[in-house]
Amino acid sequence: MRVGEFRDTRERRIVLGMVYTVAALTFAMLFGIQAYRRHTLPHSVATILEIREEEQDGGRSGPYIAIIGLLEFTREAKGQIVTCRTEKEIDRGRQRHEIGQKLDVIPATGTCDRVDIIGKL
Repeated sequence: MRVGEFRDTRERRIVLGMVYTVAALTFAMLFGIQAYRRHTLPHSVATILEIREEEQDGGRSGPYIAIIGLLEFTREAKGQIVTCRTEKEIDRGRQRHEIGQKLDVIPATGTCDRVDIIGKL
């Protein structure tokens, strides 16, 4: 018997069951982390100040046009309000964005460089 061969269908069902269980748990964990972030971390409103298109290398899926926006938003740090400006890929050309448009975002704690875009307002 070679490595990777199953002697009967019972072994195959057990292994597939284990693989599906691990995949489901991984998905649930990743989904749970995102849900936790969206519902517990403070949101902010970002304004698009500038927009430009940039061609990005998409790896195996090939190049794509990224919509890069200069965003301005505020976040709270140690009881003080901090105004942040950062560039972020806001879309891959599927939706229309305009200068002055408002976005719902979740800024990272302690920095202005990382921000998660939730959607348009």
